[in-house]
Amino acid sequence: MADLIGIFSRHIIIRTFTITVFVYLGITALDLIFSIIGDAEDLNNEFNLNDLITITLYGLLHDSMDYIQGSCLLGALISLGLFNRDGNLTVIRSNGLSPIKISTIFALGPIIFSLIMVSLDNKIFIQAANYAETYEQQKNKNQNDINFSWIKDGNKLLRYSSKNDLVILNPTLITLDENGFIIEINSSEQAQFSNGYINFDKSEFIFSVPEDENLDRSNVGKISIGDLATYLKEKKIDRKQSNFVKVEFIKRLLLPFSVLFLILTAAMLFFRSQRNKSFGPYVVGGFLGAFIFNLIQEFFFSMGLTIQSNIIAISLMPYFLLIFLFYFLYKRI
Repeated sequence: MADLIGIFSRHIIIRTFTITVFVYLGITALDLIFSIIGDAEDLNNEFNLNDLITITLYGLLHDSMDYIQGSCLLGALISLGLFNRDGNLTVIRSNGLSPIKISTIFALGPIIFSLIMVSLDNKIFIQAANYAETYEQQKNKNQNDINFSWIKDGNKLLRYSSKNDLVILNPTLITLDENGFIIEINSSEQAQFSNGYINFDKSEFIFSVPEDENLDRSNVGKISIGDLATYLKEKKIDRKQSNFVKVEFIKRLLLPFSVLFLILTAAMLFFRSQRNKSFGPYVVGGFLGAFIFNLIQEFFFSMGLTIQSNIIAISLMPYFLLIFLFYFLYKRI
């Protein structure tokens, strides 16, 4: 019996993981097509179709993290429906597995997928999205419309149009002597900086670039989890900006947890009505379930940011509601 359950479990995990990947790729491909079509009206002589495709592809994978919950839920429900259609669900239930254990097995593949995606997003996708933003600014820039910022460090002045954590756009570095006269000027379309050093092509200069304190919901999404934690621990940001960081940190850190309880909750509904073997309800239910939970998340996140108090407790409310719904449905099986 144990061998049979083990065989079924491995089969289920591989199957749900594979289906989840294909669902995610399908949704992401549709997003890619609609994004290119929607932004095609911005094409001009300076910004051609190749530029649009490059920017869209680099930013797509980070943006597609919004589809992870829906892809995981839909992948698990489709796999559960296929398993039930083949009559295998009855077999493993007759071997003593409870609905919650079966649902947990079906959730393992999507959870593994979500963990992989969170890790890739943190290490690769965010950097690609930041590159896409920088590339787009370079392609769409109009020198007459650029608003430059100035900062000073010792005998050096830096003028730039914009910057992120790694790159400064349209920088001009001016070095002055003791009397305030210009010694050297270095300009470039972009310069990289890290650990207090600015790199202009082959030249390197020491310059203290202040941290960007204009944090909001849009740009904290393109900061890695490690940097978010650093903002909370070390960097001097005000309470409002700290709340933005906390909300984003909670959302990303608890993504696998939300995937687990979304699948468990939906599976409890499935076990209450196993006679329906069509796939329509699974597909519609998967999309609606993830969409509704995402709306609830955004509602509580926005509420916490508006109230500016107990941000962590308010942000955790959607997860507690999901646990309560799961427990309620489990008791009614």
